[in-house]
Amino acid sequence: MLRLLASAIGTTLAVTLAGRAGERFGPLGAALAMAFPLNAGPGYLLVIVHGADAAFIERAALVSLAGCGAVLLFTALYVRHVDGRGFRYGVIVSLAGWAALALPLAIVRPTWPAAVALIVVGAALARVFWRSPATASAPPATPPTWSFLIVRGVIVGATVSSVAALAGSLGPVFAGLAFAFPLILLSSAIVLELGYGRGLALASLAAVPRTLWVYGVFCVVLYVTVHPVGPLGAWCAAAGAAVVTAVVTARVALSAPSR
Repeated sequence: MLRLLASAIGTTLAVTLAGRAGERFGPLGAALAMAFPLNAGPGYLLVIVHGADAAFIERAALVSLAGCGAVLLFTALYVRHVDGRGFRYGVIVSLAGWAALALPLAIVRPTWPAAVALIVVGAALARVFWRSPATASAPPATPPTWSFLIVRGVIVGATVSSVAALAGSLGPVFAGLAFAFPLILLSSAIVLELGYGRGLALASLAAVPRTLWVYGVFCVVLYVTVHPVGPLGAWCAAAGAAVVTAVVTARVALSAPSR
């Protein structure tokens, strides 16, 4: 119980601080914070600490990677329908799109080619449904308070810790799907919309496809290295790779000429 509580607190702090940093640097910064594996990273670490073996982590990581396709579709549907039909309708449609691509993984045994194919399908569908947000991104009138961000972080932290604690009974496929669920994206979008307005929230979600490779790198490295170096070594390598990828992405974005 104490370990679960400590994990929830740690995840809460990480999500809150990353959210504040993303919001401060605008849509791309927020998108980078959303794409960083603050859901999957702590979740997989807790699963490993709870005794998951290499086979469990390998299969779960492959499912999480395949979930990138569903996340791409989620972002496209969210931006399109929240901007055009309102928040509730957009959330329902975007989550339905995610489920339509992700849940078949619970039926068909995931393989590397199937994961790649699902990502390609998700990217293609996202392109079909893509529409740039019409709502303008305006400077914030009143930034959200730390207490508001911490509430969001507590919800995410509790969810991640609960999933990690139940992962053994869920099995690797459902654990991988749970970590691929766009919880960070949705909670961050809500915080951005309530604190900064719909324009910044939609612009941030629209930028997620440019930063999602940070999460993808985490999953790939975890999948590839888990047998050679073991679950904990693979997690350290995946976390390090995600950090390096995020830093490179941020540097490229900051060095790009403004238009």
